[in-house]
Amino acid sequence: FYTQRKLAAYVHALLAAAMLAEQWQNVQSAPVPDEANEGIWLDHRDKRVWVESQPVELTSQEFKIMRYLYQNPGQLCAYDDILQDGLNEPGDPDPDELNRLHTAVSRLRRKTEPDPRTPRYLFTVHGRGYRLFLTPQFS
Repeated sequence: FYTQRKLAAYVHALLAAAMLAEQWQNVQSAPVPDEANEGIWLDHRDKRVWVESQPVELTSQEFKIMRYLYQNPGQLCAYDDILQDGLNEPGDPDPDELNRLHTAVSRLRRKTEPDPRTPRYLFTVHGRGYRLFLTPQFS
């Protein structure tokens, strides 16, 4: 026999599990926006990125870079601007900051590009910056 306290704890655990399952199902079944079906879509509220209908997990730094590039689609975003405006790094960037930016963009490209060696979305303009296209660019 269960004591009233054990029974209450058991019911509480079952309800908590049911609520978690419902939340998980809602996340899994969330509709993919139309923009995400053919390219890159960024959900500012939930800090999520979708590429070709697939959610992509990004670090906080990667999301900030992506958000900055996403807000300037197709435009050349200079390294300095990404660091200062996108990542809130004050002053002129030093070589270490530039290296960290290049490394973060490389990781971002690996996560968002079908083939990172031949990008379709995130392009490097050597010596100047990066350019993000929201729909795939084929050469």
